[in-house]
Amino acid sequence: RWIVGNVLDIDIPASTIDGIIAIEMTEYLGNKNLKTLATRARDWLSADGIFIIISGSIADDEKNYTKSAKLFNNFYKTKLSKTKEYRALGELPHLRLLKEIDLKKEMITYWNLRATNKIFWNSPQGIIEKLIAKALMSGLADYKAYVFQKK
Repeated sequence: RWIVGNVLDIDIPASTIDGIIAIEMTEYLGNKNLKTLATRARDWLSADGIFIIISGSIADDEKNYTKSAKLFNNFYKTKLSKTKEYRALGELPHLRLLKEIDLKKEMITYWNLRATNKIFWNSPQGIIEKLIAKALMSGLADYKAYVFQKK
């Protein structure tokens, strides 16, 4: 079954879900709410349940963090977390990071396609699509899948 709602306040009984997939939504939460989501997901998961996050993030390079966060967060209405903040979710009690899958190559292809074809633009002149493609290609941004398991 599918459950749809605000992940920060939805009421789900503990230990009742075998798998949770968060696709391209955590970049709108910010780091504080990202931790809240991970804690809640852990509580919702059944024993050995799996929690998957698929998301873009700001690369961990501190020098570039302010620049890239400003570009993304101002134009894309996000609250992007750093890649290391996603990894750190695996250090929360009773949650471990099983696998981190780098999807940057695939997302560069995807965002370049969107950036160069007007039909796929969601922003004026494709500025957002071009910005994301450039950030991924330059190393300012990452795009990964993180697979967590309740322990």
